[in-house]
Amino acid sequence: MSHNDAMCVIQNLIKDNQVVYGGGLAEIACSIAISKYVDAVLGVDQYVTRAFVGTLTNQLSKDNIQLHLL
Repeated sequence: MSHNDAMCVIQNLIKDNQVVYGGGLAEIACSIAISKYVDAVLGVDQYVTRAFVGTLTNQLSKDNIQLHLL
């Protein structure tokens, strides 16, 4: 990140202090909410839901560390 980029970020925050969070925040919030919900799910659906949460968090981990499996 260059000095100019940092200054632009500060300038934009002064003009409008609303921040849009990135870095997978929406996906993490989704996986936390689904993880809490999965305990209420019964039967085979619980396994499928847990697998979905696992896949979501694994994908986030790979994206965040720039690990792309072939």
